[in-house]
Amino acid sequence: MAGDLLRPARPAPVTRAQIQIRLPHGTQQPVKRMHIDGVSCPHLERRDLRTFTFIAGVVLEGSATADAGALHYVPGGHYRMADYFATDWVLGQPAQTPDDIDAQDGTALTAEPGDVVVMHHLEGI
Repeated sequence: MAGDLLRPARPAPVTRAQIQIRLPHGTQQPVKRMHIDGVSCPHLERRDLRTFTFIAGVVLEGSATADAGALHYVPGGHYRMADYFATDWVLGQPAQTPDDIDAQDGTALTAEPGDVVVMHHLEGI
């Protein structure tokens, strides 16, 4: 599937992974601002841009309700982000998203154990 998404380029071997966890049930979950992984992340150098080509995730525990999931998205937000990167964003600035995207809570992704989530940077464009 990765090869089909990236064609004609060939995917490089996977050398690292990230696990997104939720705190145990009943525990207050941390609230994070909307962001794009790799864009002005606090753990990267300010002048470093390390976005992903795509993310593939396998849901291990269900998040069938809007308040249970760890992933939120803004429907159509990829169009706004494309415009932001083309017109306003510059390498090294601390803002990860434009104010109008940052102000949104987003829509929680709901999924069941075994579901696969694929997010591609060029989806919808």
